[in-house]
Amino acid sequence: MWNRLNDRAGDRGGARGIYYERLARLPRRARRALQRKWRRPLAAIALLLALGQIPALAATLPVAPGVAPDIVLDGACSLIEAIENANADAQMHADCPAGNGADTVVLPASSTQTLTQIHNEDDLGANGLPVITSSRITIEGNDSTIMRAGAAPEFRIFAVNGTANLTLNETTVSGGKSANNGGGIFGVNGAEITVTNSIVSGNSAAFGGGLDNDYRGTMTLTNSTVSGNSARFSGGGVGNLGTLLTLTNSTVSGNSVPFAGGGLSALVLRPSPTALSPGISPTRAAAWITPPA
Repeated sequence: MWNRLNDRAGDRGGARGIYYERLARLPRRARRALQRKWRRPLAAIALLLALGQIPALAATLPVAPGVAPDIVLDGACSLIEAIENANADAQMHADCPAGNGADTVVLPASSTQTLTQIHNEDDLGANGLPVITSSRITIEGNDSTIMRAGAAPEFRIFAVNGTANLTLNETTVSGGKSANNGGGIFGVNGAEITVTNSIVSGNSAAFGGGLDNDYRGTMTLTNSTVSGNSARFSGGGVGNLGTLLTLTNSTVSGNSVPFAGGGLSALVLRPSPTALSPGISPTRAAAWITPPA
């Protein structure tokens, strides 16, 4: 079959080479994901792309090293520009590739993305990054940190709204502050959030200091740590009023709240297995778990 496809490629060999070079420049994790999805080696995927056999169902948006997470027309893709392109499935900012379907935003290895100002604000509070509204966005952190600057106004880091889907890999989320829900990450109105191999620490909010899953949403934490967060009312580390909160091989420890759920406050919880070390709460030391009615 591949010989026939090579024959059909004919003078498209130049296009095949271009596609192969682009694929080869992708981060290793992104290359592996493509190979798993299409069950082909990179050379075969490049050939199919050259022949127009595979529709472009996703885009990879690499954030440039050393670039502040702001909107500046400077030829270098920033974190905020990449998210806005991914949300819109278009090239809203010329510095980054256009979003297209299930997009992956790739941060430089071990980078620090410091947010210094409010990006948007609504009745659910202020946010440092664009609200995630795309059906699927993955952020490959590569051991990076996304944080609010100490002198910045108060805002949470991530908000995920509606039927949006955010996957966060190998990322530390820190320093977010919200007068409402979810200082680090907040999902609402059916949002789906997956956090893997990541750390959520040093955030604060009224409910769900580190993360808050609300209103029909689902949240999954795997091989992750939630520590050093605080809330004013409940869920020092994690708050859950959504459909389901699943924690697997994750640690919720050293979070604080004056009232209920120093570690987490949950309506529907699925731990498997997870360490719930005591948080600081005069009423419920580690968890406040209420079965649904």
